[in-house]
Amino acid sequence: MRIGFIQPAYPATASPDPTTTIESLFHELARSACDLIVLPEYANVPGMSDPAEMLQRAEAEAGAFLSRVAATARRCHCAIAVNALSILDAGPANVTWLIDEQGNTIGRYVKAHLTPFERDALKLVPGQEATVAQWKGLRVGFLTCFDVYFTEFAERLAALKPDIVALPSYQRAESGDVLLRQAAGRALDIEAYIVRASYSMGSGAACGGHSLIAAPDGSILVNAGQETGLFAADITPQQKRLRPQAFGMPALPSRQIVEAHRRPWLYRPAGFGVGTKTAAAYPRVVAHRGLSGACPENTLPAFAAAIALGADEIELDLWASSDGELVVCHDPQVDRTSNGHGLIRDLSWAEIQTLDAGSWRGPDWTGIPFCRLEDVLDQFGGKIVMNIHIKETGDDGLVVRRTRELAAQRGLLSDIYIAGDRDVLECAIKYAPDVARCCLAEASVGARMLDCALEYGCARVQFWNPNVTPADIERAHANGIICNLFFGNRPDTPEEATRMCNLGIDAVLTNWANKVLPAVRALPTRPREG
Repeated sequence: MRIGFIQPAYPATASPDPTTTIESLFHELARSACDLIVLPEYANVPGMSDPAEMLQRAEAEAGAFLSRVAATARRCHCAIAVNALSILDAGPANVTWLIDEQGNTIGRYVKAHLTPFERDALKLVPGQEATVAQWKGLRVGFLTCFDVYFTEFAERLAALKPDIVALPSYQRAESGDVLLRQAAGRALDIEAYIVRASYSMGSGAACGGHSLIAAPDGSILVNAGQETGLFAADITPQQKRLRPQAFGMPALPSRQIVEAHRRPWLYRPAGFGVGTKTAAAYPRVVAHRGLSGACPENTLPAFAAAIALGADEIELDLWASSDGELVVCHDPQVDRTSNGHGLIRDLSWAEIQTLDAGSWRGPDWTGIPFCRLEDVLDQFGGKIVMNIHIKETGDDGLVVRRTRELAAQRGLLSDIYIAGDRDVLECAIKYAPDVARCCLAEASVGARMLDCALEYGCARVQFWNPNVTPADIERAHANGIICNLFFGNRPDTPEEATRMCNLGIDAVLTNWANKVLPAVRALPTRPREG
């Protein structure tokens, strides 16, 4: 099989009319003798930099550009991976289309990782998944420009087992050496041929250009450097890199060896990567026991509903069962929130699992079970910050120790914080010093609560409304402490949340995240480390 790419010259000026570059692409396509050709990023608006003009052109040409690509694919009898600024139902997007040799669209990938220009100026809709298309018995995957920097995304794509990956790109500011090493590394990781198509930045340029084909063993088969034109290589697409598991052992596909020895609990989980949220994400909304105003509190549906609404954090409560499982429940006993009776510390997890933790909220919730901390971490880890309220430390700090252990196994230590009274904070310093702490002690007086937070080196304090003053908040901020607020005996309303956030509160705990979120989102954001 013969695969290739076209590397045209990047337009010398940011002209609103990219006709010359587009015509050069079609000129090269017309002489193709390949089975598959990859075109560079933004092939329908190359070199354009004015967002309004780019969007206007993409909308005006409506599908004429893609229709012309399809006609060329039929005429040349080759498949074409073409990237274009496209207007989808959801809005404008950076889309790579795979068109087969009959001119049919057989695959579509929406760029997942957007640059600031794409996100803020073009206001593009980001893609939400890795994509593989079936073509001639092969699997063709996609990366687009900025995507290539995200190794987690490459791993997700690798799990789809592509044979060839189309990589339309700009990367005009990246050095040629990095572009080569980057593509070779991705080819090794994904165990697929990488076909990168970009634009030449001119003879002698150190950055950009370097469209290429990399093989699954990391070798570079073709490197265009800063030359222009059509480039190709003959490949065996099903060929994978073989290597021994260890010295003297039989050779196997490299990816097969990796998958057999993977330890996913050690790695950062897929998802939003909440540990990397910017400090500008305040004020925040903390869903107290999940969306507890509308769902059975402290259950997976309550947490899922809060996350679906866009809450910034969830709060949950922990107790240890008789056999050491960390059960999510507010009360020390199961009586109020289930059809069972007894203290959690006296019940085994097997017994607690048989209880109905939903029917107390009405017949529509019948059959909802209790959950454990590990169930919450497995379901929602990496998607939201978790405020974990530990009620009792357990024998020899069991609850604190297990909380840290379960979070560490899943790479979530930076995405949780432990909230509790003095005994919990002392235990956390001993057994979980690398987990952020939130002070709940001395809640009756804000000043004393803050004294306690400083004593135990807490990153947060959770004030009780109305036992907090503007002076308390100011003092907390002066010491770098984030200020949570529980409504206490004040109304849990959007108006009260707005009032307290305007006083400087950083995060409000609410049972009604669906009502409070719009009000808090309407407030100006402010930087705060956390």
